[in-house]
Amino acid sequence: MPIDIIDFGCGYGYLGMILLPILPTGSTYTGVNISDSLLDEAKSLFKDSEYKTKFIKSDINSFNTEEKYDLAICQAFLRHLPNPKDVLQQMINSVAVGGMVICIEVNREFENAGLYIPEMDYNSTSKTAIMQRL
Repeated sequence: MPIDIIDFGCGYGYLGMILLPILPTGSTYTGVNISDSLLDEAKSLFKDSEYKTKFIKSDINSFNTEEKYDLAICQAFLRHLPNPKDVLQQMINSVAVGGMVICIEVNREFENAGLYIPEMDYNSTSKTAIMQRL
């Protein structure tokens, strides 16, 4: 049975590229992002694919959809928002009964371990303590 996915803060559609090949035939991917350049890149990456995709330009804070999806996803997105609870509620509202919301929010310090730039103070850019409270 096909799965309809919506990706909040989709960027260039990375999660769609990873998920669509392993999902049932006929599954769809809708990406939402505010960046024209990232959406243009996403459209370019998927233009010759066999998958049904749609990309929506929107400020996630004002985004609403009447359409219901089986799965709402985001990756390393909520931690950048001043109102992650509100956006999480939007994600919940976008799924059908029995649907799922999956947020991938890796610990920033863990990510930093793989990217080291000498003299950079990574702790000043981290919001881990705030996200842990949420």
